[in-house]
Amino acid sequence: MRFRLLLAICVLIILCVCVNWSPAAGLNPIQVGMFEQEIGVSFDTQNGLPSNDIRSIAIARNGGVYAGTSKGLARFDDGQWKVVGGVPTEPVHCLKASDHGIDATIGDGIFRIKDGDVKALHEDLSMVP
Repeated sequence: MRFRLLLAICVLIILCVCVNWSPAAGLNPIQVGMFEQEIGVSFDTQNGLPSNDIRSIAIARNGGVYAGTSKGLARFDDGQWKVVGGVPTEPVHCLKASDHGIDATIGDGIFRIKDGDVKALHEDLSMVP
């Protein structure tokens, strides 16, 4: 019994010495600088969106940001959302950025928006005959 106690104490002493002499014991902790705080900003109809129900978002190749809502399409410009004219004020189903601009499925049609110009690609894709 005494031998086991003496053996356990010796093992603990050896472990303590090994841990203190390990290469990691002499390292200084890593100092990390401050990170820039990320801030989220919310937008709604008071900021110019046609609706608070956002269905799709796309960023054009030129950096323009578009939001498709349940009541039409808007573009973020100078800190405000502005409704895109020339497209129906119907639900936007999908937005897709491409080399040709922003393609949008709105209501029963497909539209392309590039540099403020709107072109209707297909205006009546209704499934009803």
